[in-house]
Amino acid sequence: MTRASLREYAAVQRERYQQASRSEKHRLLDEMVAVTRMHHKAAIRLLRRATRTGAARPRPGRPRQYGPEVAAAAAILWQACGRIGAHRLQPFVPSCSTGSCSVAK
Repeated sequence: MTRASLREYAAVQRERYQQASRSEKHRLLDEMVAVTRMHHKAAIRLLRRATRTGAARPRPGRPRQYGPEVAAAAAILWQACGRIGAHRLQPFVPSCSTGSCSVAK
């Protein structure tokens, strides 16, 4: 069973599970364990949790300081210098930005 099909099946079962009585919940849980081959407790957690929304989480860490124009220029510079690492690329940035870069030529 793929992850996508498991999500679809769990969404259908979750609605039935939340409206069911205690004995029906036990039967639905046994059915889900048999179909998905999940562990009993994992199936309970899957059925009890709320559905996830499609909203993306904000990126962790510090916000970006530069826009896409600077990122594109940095990518061109990185490619011109032979795709070297950032710590080795940093000394070439001032000379390459003025156009007198010997590495890029």
